[in-house]
Amino acid sequence: MSFQIPHTSRTAPLWIPGLLLSGLFLNACTVDDDEGNSFVAKTLAHSVAASSPIAVSDQYMAFPASEATTGAGGTDFNGDGDFIDGVITVVNLGTDAVVQTGAALNPGVGDEGLAWVNGVLFFVVSESADGTDWNTDSDMVDDVLVYWHAGNATATFYDTLSGTSIFESNGELFYESDTAAVALRDSDLYAADVPTAASAPSAPRLIQTSLVDPGGNGIDVSLLGESNGVLWMTVSEVLESGNLNGDGDALDTRVLALMGTGSGGVIQVVPQTLRTDAATVEVLTDGADRMVAYFVDEITMGANLNDPLLFAGAWKPSQCVGHEDADTLDEVLHWLNLTDFTTGPVVNAPTNTGLVGGGQIYSLGAQWLAVVTDESDEGTCDLNNDGDTADEVLRWVETTAAPLPVTDDTKIIALDTTTAGGSGGVIALNGDLWVALVDEAADSNDYDGDPGSDKEFLGVLDPNLSGTAWNFDQGSATFIQVSWMAQDPALDFRFLAAMRESSTGIDRNSDGDITDSIPTFPVEGGNPRELDFPGVSVAVERNNAGMTTHGNYGYYRISEADQRFDYNLDGDESDTILQRVDLTGGSQATSMGVLDNLNRDSVMVGRGTNPQGVVWLAPENMEGAAGTDLNGDGDALDLVVRYARLP
Repeated sequence: MSFQIPHTSRTAPLWIPGLLLSGLFLNACTVDDDEGNSFVAKTLAHSVAASSPIAVSDQYMAFPASEATTGAGGTDFNGDGDFIDGVITVVNLGTDAVVQTGAALNPGVGDEGLAWVNGVLFFVVSESADGTDWNTDSDMVDDVLVYWHAGNATATFYDTLSGTSIFESNGELFYESDTAAVALRDSDLYAADVPTAASAPSAPRLIQTSLVDPGGNGIDVSLLGESNGVLWMTVSEVLESGNLNGDGDALDTRVLALMGTGSGGVIQVVPQTLRTDAATVEVLTDGADRMVAYFVDEITMGANLNDPLLFAGAWKPSQCVGHEDADTLDEVLHWLNLTDFTTGPVVNAPTNTGLVGGGQIYSLGAQWLAVVTDESDEGTCDLNNDGDTADEVLRWVETTAAPLPVTDDTKIIALDTTTAGGSGGVIALNGDLWVALVDEAADSNDYDGDPGSDKEFLGVLDPNLSGTAWNFDQGSATFIQVSWMAQDPALDFRFLAAMRESSTGIDRNSDGDITDSIPTFPVEGGNPRELDFPGVSVAVERNNAGMTTHGNYGYYRISEADQRFDYNLDGDESDTILQRVDLTGGSQATSMGVLDNLNRDSVMVGRGTNPQGVVWLAPENMEGAAGTDLNGDGDALDLVVRYARLP
């Protein structure tokens, strides 16, 4: 285990950990630094609510400016006579131009309520909240879809909605229209295409379905999510007056449907049900194909989908014989190839893995799928053979026609799934490795040779090597603990972690203790299945590190209290600070001012081919003993928007 990246073909470029303690960002609106004109922090005059969604494209960002807290006494941005709205504001990250669209975002939507498509911003407006009859139907009770692009002084009406979730997919916007389906194979799912960048979209286009619906008048969908060019949604048997999932009733309200790459341009209805609108759906790319993995609800299907009798061969560990699951209460992992399913939904029916889960779905390329199984949901089977059925264990399966999950109980380990960062204790690394946070106490095993102290530390396994065990030793008898871990948003050869100093016994940030967590960007090192931990010698917020990357830069939240340093020179050590590091070693780590401590990434950035800047939120009350009025509205109580241009 090394604290710097070794220069090998499987790692990121070499860089040197460092900590810059001079030339720090103070409390001005703009500050120049070692990247010249880049990373100059700019503060907008607008403030936002803590729950506000922010949509960043490569060139623009859009957010709902808070009328209540912007300006002395508030500001009525949309002219409806009140100060309670969040009115969409657009900023050009390249030119600093600010446009007020004059339309209020529906206060009930989050990130799914606004989206960029080819330089056009679409967002959801509630007429009643906005005080405007956008669709001129003589009432103000509708939810409507409006758009804005450069050159528009204000927003423009596009369509009336029946749902409030909108998603960009394959260069188009998709939404549920209030124009109800009336003909066979029609639906209420519509698309908005933007054929010319930053120009008016084409007229709404109806999306058809493969389903010959029982009512003969088309289907209504509930749009839930999008990933890798595939939308997922549900269809209600109650609304369609028919049995769509083959269980003998017409009472199920969440029959799965898919549309996108591989679906032939129409909605493909899958005869299986999801348990909730938040049920996990994972879309994997396999060349030109899309593989869709999801959990099927036994309750609404009325079937025991993890009955071992459904599977050939050694499907379960030997100690589980006689302890089979016999209920219909679980959520069971299935997958399908969308192109094949579209071509022949019967001969290419979804594959049942039998794995019980309900939380996240993890994948290594399109070859392996993994879930975390609660042993209590798998009959009375002690999956890791530790003498109890109270663990949450990692299980995985290959995406073959007749999948057989791992049955070697020495590889089925109990996890700590509670660690912050949203990973659930599992990382898919490099396309071929599981990295998991094992819980020694839950697993009833001593992996680090210290029987008197049960710990949670990282382990690494290659599922392709059936004869190879988990590796927990990351070199020199070092067992790494983390307080926060997450996938890298752009690259699969590394992940993001806040490493506990105590697990290395070294005071990395030289503050006199080993109680801190240090930001690291772990990769597989020179030894197979062994991790290296390049990092920055500074203390991050232990349970809210907010680490993310884009291009050659990493970003994270520093805890002044843990670092014991007053970064913004305001006389205290109680603030949260945004810092960035050049992952190529081109410059030392540099702080960028105060940062919110919300449970979100430290910065937001467009994920296209030409990102212009990074965006973050700064609380005025953290800057100075009595706070600092960063946006010039006469108080120091706001959460303000800041951004900086990328090099």
